[in-house]
Order: sequence, then C-alpha cells, then structure tokens
Amino acid sequence: MYFLLYWLNKHIFPNKSKGVRVEWIPLVEVLHNFDDVATGPFLLSHLYHLLFEMTRDEPFETNLNRPIWMIQTWLQWYFPEFQTANLEFPEGVAPARILAEAAPIDHSTFACFYFFRVCRIRSDLEWGASVLRRYPWFSDQVFQDASGEDATPFCREKFISCIQPRDLAWGVRGNRYDRGLEVYHPNFCSRQLGFRQAIPVPFFDSVHCGTSFRLPTPPEVTFRAARRSLDVMNQAARNSIILNFECASLFSSWWEDKWTRKYGGDLKETHDRIFN
Repeated sequence: MYFLLYWLNKHIFPNKSKGVRVEWIPLVEVLHNFDDVATGPFLLSHLYHLLFEMTRDEPFETNLNRPIWMIQTWLQWYFPEFQTANLEFPEGVAPARILAEAAPIDHSTFACFYFFRVCRIRSDLEWGASVLRRYPWFSDQVFQDASGEDATPFCREKFISCIQPRDLAWGVRGNRYDRGLEVYHPNFCSRQLGFRQAIPVPFFDSVHCGTSFRLPTPPEVTFRAARRSLDVMNQAARNSIILNFECASLFSSWWEDKWTRKYGGDLKETHDRIFN
C-alpha cells in the first residue's frame, strides 16, 4: 500500500517538492481494497488548486503535469467552440459521458487566449446549458447511465442542489449576509455534467482548504454556520428569477480596465510575454 502511495505521488499527483504527500492516503486505501472510486472532492480540489498555481505568477505556469481533464470537459460544455463538431446531447444521458468519449480538438494557446480575452456574451442555451435542460442522469462507475424510475426523484433533487449559487456564508444574520464569498468548486461543476459526487460536500475548515484532509469532528459552531447557510440558500432558491446571461456594461468596463492596467493593450505581445 505504501508503494502505491509513492507511485501516485510520483506519476499521478506530482508536486514541486517531489515529496510524498499523505493527503492521498484515502485514495490509496480505496484502490488497495479494490473498491469503486469516483472523482470525489479530494481529487477535484486538487484540480482547483492546480488552476490557482497555473495563474498566480507571471508568466503563467502551464507546464504542470496534473490531471486537468475535468476542467477541460467542463469548459467544453459551456463553450461549444471547444467541443468536437456535431456533438448531440440527448435528454436523459449524462453530458459527461458524451464529452469524455468525444475525440479531443487541439487549440493553440493563442487561440484560447484570444477567445477568453474577447468573450463577453453567451447565448441563453450556452450559458444556461445545465439550468435550461432537464437534469441529467448521473454516470455510475465508468460512464454508465443510471436507470430505473426509482432513481428519478433522487437524481432531480441532487442535480438541483448543484446548480444553485454556492456561497461560503460566514456571519449570516437572519436572511442577510454580513459577509459572504461566492465560490465555484469543481465538485459542483462536475455534477452539472452528470458525475455522481458525495452530497452534501464536507464543510471546509479554513485550515485545511488546500488539501484533501478534513477534520473528523468539526466543531459545533461549524455545523451551526453550515445550517444557517443552507437555510438562506434554500429561501433564495424559492424566489422566482429572470435569467440574464449577458455581461453588464459596468462589468465589461471593469474587465477592460483591469486587463489594460495589468497586461497592456496589445494582445499578441501580452500572449507572447506570458506563455513564451
């Protein structure tokens, strides 16, 4: 089992220190016991941290040998420009299966760089790809569709739970946030595509946000905060809303100003400076 831990650290989850991180022990135990394993929070949090490592410095660190396929799949779902041509997504089939089995398309770094630089507006069908569809069946084990009418209410409930806005709400007072931080976690994104995940996601302790380790018995105050956060989100979910998928003019102005001040105006020179 310890050799498996070493092998995972060396070939699957390498790190800059080239050390053996014990945070992968839960995965090692599952594999050692030949149990079924899904892409759970411990692996997806690693992908989330990878994106942070790639973009925190200048130039961007793109030469990281990590499993970023989940993020790539999620981008294909919301940005059809990155998809294989003529993909069809029938109702009742998890999009994850179709996207994962499709032949990948190569895109140059400059093409992607330019696309996200100028992207401002998505159509309703594109930006609301998960919200406007019927909930997908969840893939079971290796891209297998769930079946049976008994699973319908369960899948509907779990799918709705992962398309709601996600906030880490601390300092909630009644129905108002004194402080709040909106987050996108790959665990939620993956469930939008039909990957079955543990629900609810363990409440994160601030000391352990960077690793897969979680406190076995969170303090009582954590449970109270989580309960208040859940109550507020449930109340917000019952209010009717009108979906608007366009960037506001104020946001576009802010984005343009932030880009210009940080990277300069010329797109090609900025790309070459960051990626070369």
